[in-house]
Amino acid sequence: MFAVGLTGGIASGKSLAARILENLGAIRFSADEAARAVTGVNSPLVLEIARIFGPQALLPSGALNRVYLAKLIFTDGQARQRLEHLLHPAILRLLWAQMEACRYDFAADKIVVVEVPLLFEVHMEEWFHRTVAVFAPESLLLERIRAREMLSKEEAKLRLAAQWPVEQKAAHADYVLKNEGDIKEFHHAVLRLWDILRQEAQGQGRSFQTHRPQFIE
Repeated sequence: MFAVGLTGGIASGKSLAARILENLGAIRFSADEAARAVTGVNSPLVLEIARIFGPQALLPSGALNRVYLAKLIFTDGQARQRLEHLLHPAILRLLWAQMEACRYDFAADKIVVVEVPLLFEVHMEEWFHRTVAVFAPESLLLERIRAREMLSKEEAKLRLAAQWPVEQKAAHADYVLKNEGDIKEFHHAVLRLWDILRQEAQGQGRSFQTHRPQFIE
């Protein structure tokens, strides 16, 4: 398979890009979906989170109280690190198992896209033949986060600050998709990226290097 790591800031449009690529024929996996899978109701991981962060970390149903945890980790850096220390190993094990299955089940030129918000932060780039960052200006990200999550400007800034700046993510990627608000333009950019990835998959990418980063608009 030809593995592509897809990342970007909160509300950058990376999930939309991943769905478009899936509709074009890619196999798609998501770190967020993996996180939900390993934190099912009353799972061992969820119970451990409740032990460390207190019973308020759980809803009466036994599910994670994601609203409470979000407020906690985006205002307390140490709490965020403790939660990530619990979650990341389980998430990475599941993603790796999914990718390993693809290596056995699909042809060598099958494109597998893995959406990982913290791809560079957790040093996953070596998992992939190519990495892609979805870029939008920070001012636009703040607007989208506030509208989507009903947050204050200060709260939205705290969420962005929990990840690398968008410029830093873009600087580390092989390809950068610009998403500055025009959905049609963004869709066409993803189509152009797909054509590039298909060509590279047939040649298995790492046989040559891109000029990092290459912007696709």
